[in-house]
Amino acid sequence: MIDEQFVSEMMNIGMTEYEAKVYAVIFHLKFATAREVYDICGIPRNKVYESLRSLEKKGFAAVISSNPLRYAKTDVSKTFRTLKQEALAKLSGAEEFLKSQEMPEPVFEAPHAYELQTEWAIHNHLQTLLSQCKSELIINSADTEYLLHMIPEKTLKMLWRKTDLYVVVKDAADAEGVPVPCCVVDETRIPKSVMTERPALFRSPDSKFTLVSDRRTILAIDMVNGNLQGTVFFMNRNFFLSLMAENLITYLKPLPQIRK
Repeated sequence: MIDEQFVSEMMNIGMTEYEAKVYAVIFHLKFATAREVYDICGIPRNKVYESLRSLEKKGFAAVISSNPLRYAKTDVSKTFRTLKQEALAKLSGAEEFLKSQEMPEPVFEAPHAYELQTEWAIHNHLQTLLSQCKSELIINSADTEYLLHMIPEKTLKMLWRKTDLYVVVKDAADAEGVPVPCCVVDETRIPKSVMTERPALFRSPDSKFTLVSDRRTILAIDMVNGNLQGTVFFMNRNFFLSLMAENLITYLKPLPQIRK
């Protein structure tokens, strides 16, 4: 009978169940033919040959005679020393690859904010935020053409129906072509103490648009040195940003609305 604990331990290091059962036979008998393995472990004959070839390739077994074809277990210490070296080399290679993909000197080191460094990442994170938004969405647009490129008309209308959607534009002219109601910042509503240090949401000259989802997450999309860059802020970890979202809507003035 095959030792189930032996099989379980071997599966924990990546062997298939068939490989583990075949190896259990070879390990305990020291050597065996494919027929002997088949007779003892009772797995399909083709799987016996397949597992033996795999175990040989991985270094757990070696052919010691060809007529009949007989396999023996290899030295455990040498086998695992080789496996550890190979695994370490693979991990080191993956680590170096990931490091090569990182941008040097990231702007944000704090856990509540991070950068998106490719247009693909920005687009996919934006789609995730839009699909997960449940109740309120604020979009401050400095470039309505780019906004409509990133968020199609159909998606904007769907968000308008399912959430409290605020699309903030610079002026009425910028609202043209936007298929949902828009707002502008009414500076007469902003307290003087705030006017001296207005939120970054309205200040970046390189901004494309900024999105605030459910008063929890901000996605800011900007042009930095000619390259598109996204920055994600988790507002529930930052009191100032959360407070800004709380007060933001009171500064907005609706433009003439479009029918839903």
